[in-house]
Amino acid sequence: MSDVRATGRDEFGVRGTFYSKPLFDQAASDREGRPIYTPTIYILIEADHDNKTVFDLPLKEPDQYKDKSRDPRVRWADAWKQFQDGISGEVDGTPIEAWNMLPKHRCLELRDQGIKSLEQLANMPDRLLSGIGPDAAKLREGAQLFLKPADLATQGLKQENADLKRQMLELKSEFTQLQNQRFGEEEPAPGQPKKRGRKTNEERAWLAAEGA
Repeated sequence: MSDVRATGRDEFGVRGTFYSKPLFDQAASDREGRPIYTPTIYILIEADHDNKTVFDLPLKEPDQYKDKSRDPRVRWADAWKQFQDGISGEVDGTPIEAWNMLPKHRCLELRDQGIKSLEQLANMPDRLLSGIGPDAAKLREGAQLFLKPADLATQGLKQENADLKRQMLELKSEFTQLQNQRFGEEEPAPGQPKKRGRKTNEERAWLAAEGA
């Protein structure tokens, strides 16, 4: 479970601390036939001037606050952002939350089990699948499919860059040949000096008139 905590203080000297802890989910445990703990974000509220009054409550959804200014996410906005950044900053790879088809509660369960990135899930060996639930094989397959387009896109971009470089080299070669033809020069063989190309009739007539 994540041990990220973030604390802020409002203008009244009241501190708000965001953290998360797992709560036993009886209904889900009965349904799955195994203990299910749902990580839940909490807000711990303490006042500098009153150490006896402490509120430690699960963070409600934003629409449950009639007065939006009472939403801890608004009241301690900087701390809430730090808390979110701290969670996402723990991940080495693609956060499992990036897979928008994965339910939020399942993301939290996977995090509890130490699976924080889609790469971890996609590369999980068969012997460990049973430990994350009956849907583990489907989750692994889904993570693999989710990551695959990004790999293909990267490969496609590399191929496009290689093709573009080849085309540029071809155009440069053609341009050089056209320039040589324009100025009557031929590309010499390796080690040989450049030779003038054949003079046109107009050039011969002009040279004759000049006495060349």
